[in-house]
Parts: sequence; C-alpha cells; structure tokens
Amino acid sequence: MALIISDLVAGYGGAAIVKGVGLSVEPGRIVAIAGTNGSGKSTLVKAVMGLVPKVEGKVDLDGTNLLALPAEARVAHGLGYVPQVANVFTTLSVWENLAVVECGGDRKARIAQMFERFPALAERKAMAAGHLSGGERQQLAFARALMLEPKYLILDEPTAALSVALVEQVFTLIRELPQLGIGVLLVEQRARLALEIADDGIILDQGSEVMAGPAAELLEDNRMAELYLGHAPT
Repeated sequence: MALIISDLVAGYGGAAIVKGVGLSVEPGRIVAIAGTNGSGKSTLVKAVMGLVPKVEGKVDLDGTNLLALPAEARVAHGLGYVPQVANVFTTLSVWENLAVVECGGDRKARIAQMFERFPALAERKAMAAGHLSGGERQQLAFARALMLEPKYLILDEPTAALSVALVEQVFTLIRELPQLGIGVLLVEQRARLALEIADDGIILDQGSEVMAGPAAELLEDNRMAELYLGHAPT
C-alpha cells in the first residue's frame, strides 16, 4: 500500500512546470518536498490532488490510478489536502466548518473526536473561524481534513505567514499524523525543519528532481544543503 507518483509532468499550459517527477509515500511516513521558490513544489502536490489542468504520468493510490479522476473522487479514495490559503470558511463557526464536511457515517461523533484531538477548537467552537489565531486556524484546517479519515494527507505550505512559536505548534501536529497511520506529503518553505521531521525527502529545481532519499541523508549533504536548504550543515 502506498501513494506512488510516477513520471509526473504538470503545468497550466505551455511549458511544463513539473518535469517527470516520481516519489512514493507509505502509510505512517512523512515525505518532504524541498526546493527554492518556483521549483514546482506546490504545482506537484496540486497535480496529485487533481487541481492542475495539464497532467501526464501516473498517480497510484493503493493500486488505483487517480489521474483520470476529479479531485472529489480522489478524496473518496482516501487522499486529503490542506491548501496553503482558503483552507477554512472564515465566516462560519468552528463547529460549522466541521459540520459541513461530507464525511459520511456519524458526523457528530467525528466532530467530537476532532474536539478531543484539538481542545483549543472545542473551546472556540462557536467562534467564527476568521477570528481564530493563525495556529488555531491551521488546527481547524487539519481537523477538517481529518474528518474524512484520509489514508494520505497533502500539506501545502502549512506554516506560511506564521510566527516562530506557531510554526512549532504546526510541526507538532504534523509529527502526530503518522501515529494515526496517515502518510504525509509535505511541501514546506522551511525546508530544513520539514526534513528534520520527515522520513524521506525529494529536492526539486526548476520542476525536476535533483536528489531524493532518506531525509537525514539530504540534510547531511553539504552541496544540497547549501544550494537548497539555506546553508550547509555544521
């Protein structure tokens, strides 16, 4: 069982942004995608989710090729997604944000589970999501995704625009996902921090893979660290 991406080419018309990338995510493991701005990281995960118009290659989820399926069908097969922006309904309350998720089964029980997992949300369940702090809003975005009980969860820049303290909170949430048996595909602007919590990683440059392997090995590679992670390891 795995989410396997093979020879993926993706873009929005004209020249491809992602050029033949392949990777795999197993349940209970985190794979981080690193690279400089404009390297195609977000386009890659949006293509996996079905949000890019021009895609070639293969996206296999536990034996099912998702490439011909729309985004909502990919969700039904167990693929979750937390986008960088617009990941909650700001005018709805915390409780309403969870209640509108078409999760099937006992929705109230699932909401209760989310409030148990995220106590801060339970305390603010009647508050409009737009009034939450940045960290609380990300907790709500995670809770909305987990309502669907995904097998694999795509996180696109989950700490964007957050303070250092809130970044730590979000990374704590991400570390807990494998304990639920969820495979995580993580795009994160703080590449070094992402690789420090990841099992595996891939580095992109101008849409192409330049290196992939165990995250610890990527962090220890002086050339990769200097070019793509900000500075060489000490």
